Amino acid sequence: MQKYDLLPSIEEINIGEKITKSQLMNFWDVLIVHYDLNYAKYSYEKIDTMTSYNPSAVASNLNVILRYIGLSRLNYLAVQQQKSLPEKFLDMEQFKIVPSHEIWETALNEFNLSEKEYEYAISVVEALKHREVPKAIAEKVFQKIVQLMIILLRHVKRYEENQKSLDTSNNSDVNTSTTEIQNVEVAQQDKIEQTNKVLDEVSATLVEAPTPPQVEQPAEELGYPTTPVQSTPNTNSSFLNKIKILQKSSTETVVNANAFGSFQDYMHITRPIENETIEKLEFIKTCSTPQLMFICGSVGDGKSHLLAYLKQNRPELLEGFYIHNDATESYSRTKSAEETLEQILLPFDDGESPTEHMIVAINIGKLHNFYIRQAEAERFKALRQYIDSLKIFETGAEQTTKTTLNHFHAVDFSKVKYYRIDQSGVSSPFYLKVLNKITAPHPANEIYNAWKRDLDNGIHTIVHENFEMLMNKQVQKRVVEKLVQTIIRNKMIVSTRSFYNFIFDILVPSSVLINPNRTGFSIQNMLPNLLFESIDRSDVLLSMNELDPLNSKGMLEDEIITNIFIHADVFTYVKELLNNEEKLMFEKVVKYAIAKGYYKEIAKYIIRSKELLEDEPLDSIFSKFIQYIYSYYKGEYEPLEELFTIIEQVLFKWKGSPRDNFIYVSNEAQKDYRLAVPVVLEPKVDEDVFESVDSNFIEASEYFLTIGFNDFLFELDLRLFEFLILVKNGYCPNLTEINQAIQFEEFYNKVVREAEEKEDRFLLVHLQSNAHFEVTKPRSKFTKNKYEVRKV
Repeated sequence: MQKYDLLPSIEEINIGEKITKSQLMNFWDVLIVHYDLNYAKYSYEKIDTMTSYNPSAVASNLNVILRYIGLSRLNYLAVQQQKSLPEKFLDMEQFKIVPSHEIWETALNEFNLSEKEYEYAISVVEALKHREVPKAIAEKVFQKIVQLMIILLRHVKRYEENQKSLDTSNNSDVNTSTTEIQNVEVAQQDKIEQTNKVLDEVSATLVEAPTPPQVEQPAEELGYPTTPVQSTPNTNSSFLNKIKILQKSSTETVVNANAFGSFQDYMHITRPIENETIEKLEFIKTCSTPQLMFICGSVGDGKSHLLAYLKQNRPELLEGFYIHNDATESYSRTKSAEETLEQILLPFDDGESPTEHMIVAINIGKLHNFYIRQAEAERFKALRQYIDSLKIFETGAEQTTKTTLNHFHAVDFSKVKYYRIDQSGVSSPFYLKVLNKITAPHPANEIYNAWKRDLDNGIHTIVHENFEMLMNKQVQKRVVEKLVQTIIRNKMIVSTRSFYNFIFDILVPSSVLINPNRTGFSIQNMLPNLLFESIDRSDVLLSMNELDPLNSKGMLEDEIITNIFIHADVFTYVKELLNNEEKLMFEKVVKYAIAKGYYKEIAKYIIRSKELLEDEPLDSIFSKFIQYIYSYYKGEYEPLEELFTIIEQVLFKWKGSPRDNFIYVSNEAQKDYRLAVPVVLEPKVDEDVFESVDSNFIEASEYFLTIGFNDFLFELDLRLFEFLILVKNGYCPNLTEINQAIQFEEFYNKVVREAEEKEDRFLLVHLQSNAHFEVTKPRSKFTKNKYEVRKV
């Protein structure tokens, strides 16, 4: 019998006719913890706050919550009706690419979800399709999701009560679903009617053209010849089968330390950490006493790959070593991972006498668990002291260069730099080499060979065209730059395996992955759109969506959209915009979209394609930030003078300034008077980091620079810099935004406190009349007044 993924017991949540906010928030927590969602992103409080203050950004968060509400409803409907769920709702990797509307359609068509609940959920799905969601819409959508969460809560409670009484009914969920929806609608009828009205209005205003359908058949509509090969199911495609080896779930990307296939051999890229590992192994080979070597890191960063590579290509290095690959080797059913590791490392415990060299490849999280366990047991004291010396558990800590101590050694993959910064901007030689390997017309490149073989046999899908676009060196450069930008912006780590999966996701649309018989020819499935729109497929692509050029349209983008609708020859105009005088990428798909009048979708494709075909503007906020980081590490004063000027301007605009050299102490706009203090600012940097790099490039271990005035520093990262630029240009931050920019707020307060302590005069401003009064400490020692006040 199928095992259903039901939520953990919620017996402690006692509900009555009315659900309280506290009960709802408790159940909300149960849902996000059960599905292992990021609490900081998906908590009720976080989404509630973002709905009011950052509605465009909250859309993706709301969509994720809606999807897991739908998945939970499916599980409870299935268990109550004793029916099996389709495989795509059981495997979480497959579930990530299932469109949101399909979850609710399955519940309606296969599990008898009430039409009212279906329509209710679908109205939310439709609203969340829009790239920019107005505040009014975001608030209404949030209300609807709250109602769907309440319905789920009531069904979960009812299911648990029925289980207790052993009085279950296959149709109970179906019968109560309509009742619950009606109860909710009766209680909040006015609110729901208003919501539906607003949703209708936004659909009318935001959607200028209907969303183009998936273009599948007939083939001749796209200009492709109608041949027997064209109608052949794509399951016969060598390329579609071969490209799946890039998926995170592929057995070929999860390398065993004892096996090394032809694909891994071809894809191998020599990195500095490989040379470091070889040097340590060569040293250990010269030691007469047994040595222990850790290969540490994160999931998918190449530890097992390196071991397998060395075993095949440098077997003499590993002779005489016992190798334990913690990530892939199985454990005894009677022992935990920590107990198994403890047994493996027992020869290196205090007082023991090991008999052979040992290599342990292990993720840092598991090593930390082992460390804590042994600290509590007061065992492995020498080994724990060595681990302490590495500082690998300290976030942002400067790793010691001494990774060998007594008979312990380590190489740490988590410290590997995947990108570098130089005078021209950001780059990633490693990611670019991987892309070159994947797309190169090399005899050993199984992916390229399968792609070419398909085309020779007349097998052609949108995935083949996406792959052809990725062969473009400029596109490769820009995809990597965009990835590095989102890494810096979100402080992410994108491992080798995650990078493979990222490439797969921007090549293969969900529709083709779910149904291999589809060709997938539609404008939404082209690489530029998959890169910026696939928010449900991974955290990397969710972050990439924030860099979508459609989110910050300028005058040029507005001109493109306008001209698309009025140009006499749209196809020629598209080719001119993309600087392509010969063959246009996705030419036949674009022609089809033009014929169908999907002008808004064409405009989106052009804007996103130009982002990949043109270099990052030197005056973009990101480019400026990277220039400042480079100048900081290199000790170049002139560019940093510009940065200090920006920060100084922001200081005077953060809470306002009544006159030159004065800043307000706090936000007290509701009071009659505001107090301002004079400030004198002297630029300040972290002397340990400033001018610390001699080479022409920087492999920065941090995503920020430390800067400030007087004796006060703060960490300036990319997100904060973007926000400070807004303030510099006239944006007035609200209280919530000030609290979110806590680093700068604390820095501001320190500057103010110093001024209050040092200065003898202040400025009191009457807000209604804008009258200014200077408050000074009395100059005469013989006055009883604490302060002197005069109008200025």
